[in-house]
Amino acid sequence: MIGGCLTGSGTARCSVVPGSAAIVALLLVLAIPLFTALLPHRAGAQAQQEVMTAADAWHGARNGTLFIIDVRTPAEWRSTGIPPGAGLVDFNGPGGRAGFLERVRSLGLDPANDRVALICASGARSARAASWLDRAGYRHVYSVREGMLGRSRLTEPRQPGWLARGLPTAPWPANSSSLKP
Repeated sequence: MIGGCLTGSGTARCSVVPGSAAIVALLLVLAIPLFTALLPHRAGAQAQQEVMTAADAWHGARNGTLFIIDVRTPAEWRSTGIPPGAGLVDFNGPGGRAGFLERVRSLGLDPANDRVALICASGARSARAASWLDRAGYRHVYSVREGMLGRSRLTEPRQPGWLARGLPTAPWPANSSSLKP
């Protein structure tokens, strides 16, 4: 409230300027967006997540403008193969989020400049991992929403996935066979 209180002889008398509560509310409504615009950007907490198709991820990786990290488990890598040249960081590996971030850091990527696409089986783990990297300061992070196996949820259009698109895979472990088309 805008106004004031006078005290004297054991009593208090307060006055309020008419409409003062509305003025204060208006100032808050205008000040909060201005204040938050000045704060450092934390995309993981505020922005919509960046996504890309499997084909776009392969195109970027093949041209050297994007690094793919496969966040599936070793059993999944063995079962389907991996995107050629991908870094392998098991999302469910030891140490939880801190362990995951440490394993990603060990890949030697530049958080400020390198473009990174994360892929899993169907997009759930890669979306969460992308959020973790975003909060850790990686500025160009994408989730391959359709993953290796595709998505068929009723709430969105069917997306075929890396394998159904016929994109190349490399065997894992690497010495088990040659590249598949």
